[in-house]
Amino acid sequence: MVVVRLNLKKYEKGIKVSKTDVDESRIASHSDIPELNYRIYP
Repeated sequence: MVVVRLNLKKYEKGIKVSKTDVDESRIASHSDIPELNYRIYP
């Protein structure tokens, strides 16, 4: 089963985030190609 959602929201481009600002516990990788498939939780 594949679930797809189209998000038409406009996002600001070019925002840089340093590795120290990223909370790794909020990022969940998927089993298929984890480098490209992940979810970031609030």
